[in-house]
Amino acid sequence: MPGARFLIVDTHAHMGKLPILSPKVWMTPERLVETADRLGIEKMCVSSLKALTYDFYEGNQDVVEAMKRYPGRILGYVVVNPRFGAEAVEEEDGFTTLIWPISCSMTKSCGRIGTLVMC
Repeated sequence: MPGARFLIVDTHAHMGKLPILSPKVWMTPERLVETADRLGIEKMCVSSLKALTYDFYEGNQDVVEAMKRYPGRILGYVVVNPRFGAEAVEEEDGFTTLIWPISCSMTKSCGRIGTLVMC
């Protein structure tokens, strides 16, 4: 449609760093927004590499802070680690109810990652 404007959303973004893959790159919320601005991306669905790899509670809190700093731009994924039992359920309870497992096969094979959408 000529003249139509489309909303561009990055539905798979990460903040933080992953030393194994890129030890010098730290994707801060500010850097995410700067990159999105440069590429014409209006919203990003973000999870924390810290939450996905070693500290789901602190990593999820980092995402909450990024969402507060950039409301409407950064939408968050909350990471729930089922190995933590009741503690993981408590983490999930603080977030929105729209559930979207990131990968059933990945969750079954490694037994450590579950993801919920948080808006």
